[in-house]
Amino acid sequence: MSVELIEADLSDISYKVGIVAARWNSFVTDKMLDGAIDLLKSKGITEHNITVVRCPGSFEIPLTAEKLVNKESIDGVIAIGAVIRGDTPHFDYVCDAVTRGVSDLNLSTGKPVFSLEY
Repeated sequence: MSVELIEADLSDISYKVGIVAARWNSFVTDKMLDGAIDLLKSKGITEHNITVVRCPGSFEIPLTAEKLVNKESIDGVIAIGAVIRGDTPHFDYVCDAVTRGVSDLNLSTGKPVFSLEY
């Protein structure tokens, strides 16, 4: 059995990608945002075709991503947030809400919404 590796060449295509990044825990999310932009640029997507929207925290990611993914000009969204586990169940509630919200967006819009949570 052989493994077939399929990798996209985006250099001839002008995809427009939105990035939603939470401001809360910005010491983590800012670095993730920089990395996402660098990766998109390395795949041939120009800065002109990248839209970055900041939201207050991870809990607001699904709503912000929905507003962005529903724009006709956006082909897909990368969602970036950081939730730090503490002594309360807050971590579980927020992560579950974001995961469900992002999953619902994938199904309802037909556009890819990819969540990066730390």
